[in-house]
Amino acid sequence: MALGIFWCVVFAASDFQLPTYRIADFAVYSIIVLGVSHVVALGLGAYDLVWRYVGRATFGLLVVRACLTGAGVVFFVFLYDRLVRLPRLSLVLLLFALYFGWLLPRVLYALWARRAGDASRPDAVWRRPVLLVGAGPLAAAFADWFAHGAGGGWYVVGILDDGIDAGRRLGRLPVLGRLADARRVFALLRLRGEAPQRILVTGDPRGLDRRGLQVVQEVAYAEGVPIRFAHRLLGIAPTAPVPPVQPAITVEPARWIGLRAVADSAVAALALLFTSPLLLLAVLALLPDPGRPLVFGQTRLGRGFVPFRLFKLRTMRDGVDGEGHIAPPHQRLTPAGTWVRRLRIDELLQLWNVVRGEMALIGPRPLVLEDVLDMPEQGRGRFVVRPGITGWAQVNGGNHLTPEEKYAMDLWYIARASPALDLR
Repeated sequence: MALGIFWCVVFAASDFQLPTYRIADFAVYSIIVLGVSHVVALGLGAYDLVWRYVGRATFGLLVVRACLTGAGVVFFVFLYDRLVRLPRLSLVLLLFALYFGWLLPRVLYALWARRAGDASRPDAVWRRPVLLVGAGPLAAAFADWFAHGAGGGWYVVGILDDGIDAGRRLGRLPVLGRLADARRVFALLRLRGEAPQRILVTGDPRGLDRRGLQVVQEVAYAEGVPIRFAHRLLGIAPTAPVPPVQPAITVEPARWIGLRAVADSAVAALALLFTSPLLLLAVLALLPDPGRPLVFGQTRLGRGFVPFRLFKLRTMRDGVDGEGHIAPPHQRLTPAGTWVRRLRIDELLQLWNVVRGEMALIGPRPLVLEDVLDMPEQGRGRFVVRPGITGWAQVNGGNHLTPEEKYAMDLWYIARASPALDLR
């Protein structure tokens, strides 16, 4: 599709006159487009998209995919012929054509399947992850039920099943492993900030592997996670206090924070465009090492305790054994990932979170739930503003600070934010 879009754009930019190229030019341009689009698709995991679910995540991923593909094509075409033979307007139009060319079929399919709109969970509800055990029709029904916001504050993070290989998908949900892999799966989900807070057995307990189910029960007991069976659906209702959607305000945000929101999104969009070649080079450098997808998301908490997906480049291997033990970070870093992480290139994708309005350029860093609970007042005062790519605590100690010190610095910044302080 990318190759067809490329030549249609070139044809349109040439006043709808069939351009004459040497066979070598035609072949090289085609190889560049195919190669770049293939590498970007592998890096972003775009092959995992389920077409009938067209939500904000789909729009966002396709924007990133179109930008990276277009920038990569321009870069390699420039290396080949200094942009002499191709109409330069075609390379500008390529970004927009790629985006709509990839998006339009998905939207049409979604309408045809009567699944138009955003199938993701509502943003205004505090939602917590639940792990399904056992695939099949009942699991699919629960997955669809949760996906449409009917789960009473829960969403499905994945499935354990002995009959389907890990990496496959049941509808839109990933199969994370076998029942006996429960320790490793729990550790990986914890790294992603999505440690399950309920386990729901959707398979027939009589048909599940007894040893595997015992491992799941042992993990649930060790993690303090309740395990429920599907026929006891009411047991999925939360039993622990749920943090309020609106936090208790302990500090009044400075007026500047509200005024800069539009500027943040505009600056982030420009920065993302100009750094897209650097991101593409980082993707190419990381491609042999860490795993798939190269662009991954972690669940973090934003303004008003609303969870969102924070995007990063993958710089580490999973590093989790069958018992759920996680290797130290320095052992999981790949050679290329060490440099990408040291230069903070892996953080550039968070500019997309700023464009989407989930983050700001400057503010308290977004944290996973476990880190928030370690702070005084469970960090409530810092959730009155959008989290930032960098913040006052990060440039005054960062990871060397205690949770109490970070919280105090975050509140200090929220109350005193100004253009001069942001520049500093």
